[in-house]
Amino acid sequence: MKTSAAILLVATLPMMTACGQDSKPAAAAETVKDGVLHVNAAAARKLVEGAREKKVIVLDVRTPEEFKAGHLKGAFNADFNGKEFAKAVAELDKEATVVVHCQAGGRSKRSLPKLKELGFKNLVHLDGGFGDWEAAGFPVEK
Repeated sequence: MKTSAAILLVATLPMMTACGQDSKPAAAAETVKDGVLHVNAAAARKLVEGAREKKVIVLDVRTPEEFKAGHLKGAFNADFNGKEFAKAVAELDKEATVVVHCQAGGRSKRSLPKLKELGFKNLVHLDGGFGDWEAAGFPVEK
């Protein structure tokens, strides 16, 4: 009887260990919060590179100086903290998918309610910002 219990324990131990490892949540590439799709740099890159099939606008809400130092190819720059932010983004297609980012994610998160108020319907937030994009080794224009 003791031998059977020991064999059962030894046989189920790898399964219990594997179950424990599988129960850890993996880093999500995409989540939806308050009607905005939040993505990591890899998911943002797929979306931006797939822009031929669907209209995608990359909106960089950093300062002009930050933008000049490096930005995503084809990005539109509108400084969220600038006086002309609403006027600058008002010209963009509100039906397009808009990938919004700043350097680390703070300013761009704060811009989301304003963008919704201005009528943008398909917002995507690059959670780690330009910093994560660069750290991943993805292409940057200067």
